[in-house]
Amino acid sequence: METRISPGNQLGKLTAFLLAIVCLFQLAIAAPALAANPDLSNITKNLSGYNPPGETWEDYYSEVQVSGNYVHVLWVSRKSDWTEIRLRYTRSTNGGATFEDPRVLYSVTPNTNDLVCGPTLRLLAVDGANVYIAFSRSYPAAGGRNWYYSLNFLRSLNNGATFRPLRVLFGGADVWHIQNTRISANNGKLTIAFNYYANWYNNFSIRVLNSVDGGATFKKAVAAYSKDYGGSLQDLKRVGDDVYLLYYWITEPYYYGNFQARIGVAASNDGGATFKRTQLATKASDGRFYPYQSHDQHYSPNLAVAGNNVYAIWTQNCTA
Repeated sequence: METRISPGNQLGKLTAFLLAIVCLFQLAIAAPALAANPDLSNITKNLSGYNPPGETWEDYYSEVQVSGNYVHVLWVSRKSDWTEIRLRYTRSTNGGATFEDPRVLYSVTPNTNDLVCGPTLRLLAVDGANVYIAFSRSYPAAGGRNWYYSLNFLRSLNNGATFRPLRVLFGGADVWHIQNTRISANNGKLTIAFNYYANWYNNFSIRVLNSVDGGATFKKAVAAYSKDYGGSLQDLKRVGDDVYLLYYWITEPYYYGNFQARIGVAASNDGGATFKRTQLATKASDGRFYPYQSHDQHYSPNLAVAGNNVYAIWTQNCTA
């Protein structure tokens, strides 16, 4: 199913190694592979580095962005005994011919706090020489607080050579989740979007943080919300001052074989300050709505922008 929207009118124990193809294409890896393996050929590079003696690390959830001759790669690395999870980064300054040794940008210890990661999130954005990373993490009950989250931000202004100190951009209330983080940047402007919802139904919202100064400062807004049974941010695109989000929300209690949901686009032409929302799903023959979430254990782009046109795709059941 495709729609065209005019923004002027509507707003254990497998181990892994990371591969990158460096001749203008990327080799997709469906399952983890050994991190200590050497390069496979003259066009594939082992980006994971080598495990310290006596340690095994599993690498997954990788992202890659290219800007000029710089290739930026971000991924999650977990120690095989589950005692630590790291957010790791490497870069190439020569178009992928060689890569620097991986760096650990952030680390958490499971069971005391957790890094929120997954195959459908987009945590990395590159805009010229600026490299942005946004991610959320949870904290256990402690110090009078009860299981809460924060949204964290890292940025580099020199092509990833160094990163500024980590900043917490948004702090959640107790038992409120920060999930489905996505980031998009264009021409010095940046949007971070995420789901924010309590640990029960009927309260979810999609929040956005917008910056026009390369991530130095942010302004908050709400792109979409619902008092129904829950939902999730599916995709995000920012082009100049235009910001678009594809999102999904459930409108009745979910159980096997029965659900009703909607798909919508929230569109902004003022840099994400205000949004207009458009429902995309159409009714099935029984008069109900049966769209499905856009991702199936991997990220797929579901929004595209070309000039004044925005394109959204989704899947739905059109029969009873």
